[in-house]
Amino acid sequence: MRVLMITSDRFSCGVNSYTELLMDALGAFADPDLYVEDISSTVASKDVVLRSDSPDIIHLQFQETLYQGTHLQEWVSAANLLNIPVVITLHDRCVPPSMPFHDIDHVISHTEGIRKLVVKEPEYITVLPLGIPMTTFSVLSFGLGRTDEELVRDVVESIDGAVYEYHNGDETFLPYEDLVRKIRLCDIVVLWYPEAYGTGSSFAARLAIGCRRPLVVNDVSWFQDLPSTSLVQYAQDSEDLKRALRRTKCDMEEHLGDQTMEEVARTHVRIYHGVLEG
Repeated sequence: MRVLMITSDRFSCGVNSYTELLMDALGAFADPDLYVEDISSTVASKDVVLRSDSPDIIHLQFQETLYQGTHLQEWVSAANLLNIPVVITLHDRCVPPSMPFHDIDHVISHTEGIRKLVVKEPEYITVLPLGIPMTTFSVLSFGLGRTDEELVRDVVESIDGAVYEYHNGDETFLPYEDLVRKIRLCDIVVLWYPEAYGTGSSFAARLAIGCRRPLVVNDVSWFQDLPSTSLVQYAQDSEDLKRALRRTKCDMEEHLGDQTMEEVARTHVRIYHGVLEG
């Protein structure tokens, strides 16, 4: 299935960024039957492009200002002449009166309000969220060299989509403001200290809590005087640490639900198949 994704190269904007993220998410399926290529909406000789590329579907990422008036109709007309199905994503509700809905096979919108503008059967329109691009699950350790870097790194690297950063203040000391900024950018902090054989106290752990970051620590005296808060998890060993990190990662992903760009891409594939099957 070859999909020609049509957007604009006139300037950088949210529609173009969305299209790039969507294409990356579609490419992540590694489906040998799915090939997606993008092209500018304003390219001349639309019919020549379609004949040479021979796509199974064209998908227009539409916002009126990006298509400069006549380009939308030219793409749709050229596709219709070659019997190529047309999918269009409407990125706002500014739909021109000349929108050729009768020649478009499926409409995607980010708002339910579009149903008031398109008088066709409900299954003709799919309302999808814009999609939230998934980033890596970032784990940070920091301090004066006490954390068992090798143990934590081995655990983090065993978790799909997780990356580890260790900042050793013994080697490179960060000013307080820079360290706080680094902590706030991570998803979770892990501190894994050796036993102090006495009552210890960790400023690093308190700083992570103060930055409102989830924190996993091992069960040693350094951390026994931490305030009771849902931000802190105690782990007994490396397997316990892995479970804590996976649990936190899953909790963060569950809050996104069907809002992730991966889920949005998966729905696009279903739409493409539905359009081709008629």
